[in-house]
Amino acid sequence: MQVSQRPDRNTADVRAASTGADGAAPRPSTVALVTTEHFTLQGARTAAITESTSRATIFVGSVSAGLVALGLIATATRVGTAFYTFGLILLWTLSFMGFVTFDRMLQSGIEELHYAERIVRPRAYYFDFAPEVTHYLASVPPSRRLALLGW
Repeated sequence: MQVSQRPDRNTADVRAASTGADGAAPRPSTVALVTTEHFTLQGARTAAITESTSRATIFVGSVSAGLVALGLIATATRVGTAFYTFGLILLWTLSFMGFVTFDRMLQSGIEELHYAERIVRPRAYYFDFAPEVTHYLASVPPSRRLALLGW
């Protein structure tokens, strides 16, 4: 069975594309390791983002339910002592929950940023050892990378 080559590539181009900057071809185990690392980091980044979204949703739902409960207590007690007691307990609980949620979401955001930075390293490996796919991958010039991160 004969494998046809693309007409715009010759054998030297294909051989050069399969080697890195130092001229050595990557070992299959190295390629598998880099690919697995990239996949694992993407999964961890997704988990961090999902956790932040879930925490924010739970907090907003709690605030909404708390305000509805406060309105029902106000109606039932005609804004008496029970209303103020319930309101203080509820607002303290929601405030505490808000601070904890904010703190964890901040930690999650920093963790997600570190995952994004670590994903860049395997991508650099792809650019070095597989230059034939570079036009399929999104690449940002080094001078613009920090600007995209908001720095």
